[in-house]
Amino acid sequence: MIPRPIEALERLLPTTYGIDEQVDWAVAEARWGASFPADYKAFMGAYGEGYVDDVIAVHRPLPADTPDGSRPADAMADGTGAVREVWRVEADEIWADPAGPDMVLDPGALLAWGTTTEADILCWLTTDDDPDRWPVVVCGRHTVPTFALYRFGMAEFLRRLLAGGFDSVPLSVDRVRRRKSHAFVSLVVQRARRSAGLDPWTGEPPGG
Repeated sequence: MIPRPIEALERLLPTTYGIDEQVDWAVAEARWGASFPADYKAFMGAYGEGYVDDVIAVHRPLPADTPDGSRPADAMADGTGAVREVWRVEADEIWADPAGPDMVLDPGALLAWGTTTEADILCWLTTDDDPDRWPVVVCGRHTVPTFALYRFGMAEFLRRLLAGGFDSVPLSVDRVRRRKSHAFVSLVVQRARRSAGLDPWTGEPPGG
């Protein structure tokens, strides 16, 4: 059964150009030492790895095979390493928690599920044994403070962002929130369009 947060997200973000990533979740969970939230698994099955509004990239938990056999990108690992390094560099006084200060904040528990074109990093805080209770953490490239915690999952975070459900912009880029309609295009679809000489985001001929 698809989790309700995904159903709500689909009403704002069509799955037309998504794919089923067919992730080997046993391998992914062994790699990261934890299970993944149900809404994220459903997202990978309905949308896959790709971009929301050509602004927010949502990452696979494992590197994807590349058509030319080159070394695959490992965006989740790259983002996770980067966000933990930001924590180490910026140290204290970088947190804002809209829901209260009682949660244990551990940089080693940050796991990146997405990034933005402005170098924001979207994460889970994985301290709870139940992954469906992992809150979203935003590490903003140009936000003040740098880190903010939101006590709901990634699908609900995206839904609220697309619906304009935040009082202030949670990211360094506001183009998503200001759009009247939204689109998702998977990386697989983008690569196919690029190979066909089409714009990877719109699917139209260049200059069309």
